[in-house]
Amino acid sequence: MKNIDVSEIKALVLDIDGTITPEGEKVSPQTIKILSEICITYNLDLIFLTGRAWCLVKYILDEFHNINGDISFVKGVLSELGSKFVNPRGNIVWGKYLSQESKGFILSQIHKDDFFLFSGHDNFYYLYSNDTNIIKKWSNKFSKYGNHIFQLTSKDYHYMTSLFFLDKVSVLRTSAKIENNKTNTSFEGKYNSKHKLWEISQFKSKKNGLIHYCKINNLSVKNILFAGNEVSDLDVFDLELASSIYIGDKDCIKPVDFSLRNPKDFMDLLQKNFPIN
Repeated sequence: MKNIDVSEIKALVLDIDGTITPEGEKVSPQTIKILSEICITYNLDLIFLTGRAWCLVKYILDEFHNINGDISFVKGVLSELGSKFVNPRGNIVWGKYLSQESKGFILSQIHKDDFFLFSGHDNFYYLYSNDTNIIKKWSNKFSKYGNHIFQLTSKDYHYMTSLFFLDKVSVLRTSAKIENNKTNTSFEGKYNSKHKLWEISQFKSKKNGLIHYCKINNLSVKNILFAGNEVSDLDVFDLELASSIYIGDKDCIKPVDFSLRNPKDFMDLLQKNFPIN
């Protein structure tokens, strides 16, 4: 296997699920320890780029703090498909939100039999479904990440649609098929086959989120090592990155420097190219 050219790398930008941890599992303390040692030794910034809301990532930042104390190398999380940047203290630095016109159109396409899930400006999830089993399923799915992931789960359709319309929301996940066919709205709807739901976003893509972050922080994408694994990560590989690493059980459809099969292979690659004495 070829080596990573580490000479130009100033930042690690990493997806979470399927990249540094197996899908649906928590990031291990050992992985956090390795990433900490690499970033400290090689003076690298660490940014997470994920579809998750902050409440599903907070435990990772807490673990970094427990291991290192000083986590100044962790710059924050590009959450919700890159549409929000949240600093390590959990404060939203900037966000790109669905417009009121977009939300009005989206709500016209959603019905009481659909479920939908969104994160509000407080960084907690809100979940609507009139099916108690679906509420239980999602609650159980997120329970491993802490006891305060959901601000509210509800069977009250009108209450939850009002919350969605009034809050600052960047991404909506729903069972309803919603595609933008109106000229006065600017959102994008994509079907996530892995989770079997539609993702509606104002900011369009993780790539746009990363470009926006780099512009604000005077960081060139040419100085970034990016690792990702799923459909929402693929457009990031279009950027002129210092190093591009794909992790997945199928071959990547984009040209990348490395195509690996699982998170363990990725961590082994990092340790080989960023050795710690």
